Amino acid sequence: METEEEFEPYPDISDFHGNKRELIKRGVERGKLTWEELQAVLPPEHISDTELEVLLFTLRSLKIDLIGFPT
Repeated sequence: METEEEFEPYPDISDFHGNKRELIKRGVERGKLTWEELQAVLPPEHISDTELEVLLFTLRSLKIDLIGFPT
């Protein structure tokens, strides 16, 4: 299994959909993502509440744990 350091850098922040795809790909490969990773790629000012809700649902559906999500 690859470590976090072996991953390629995240795509440019302006590529919103590419960022989401890359984030989900990493989550599938590792079985988890951190809240910090999600925020680094998809900052709150670039994602609506609805988009975040859909992304969280997608992560749960793919059995990707989100570590450190604020409650």
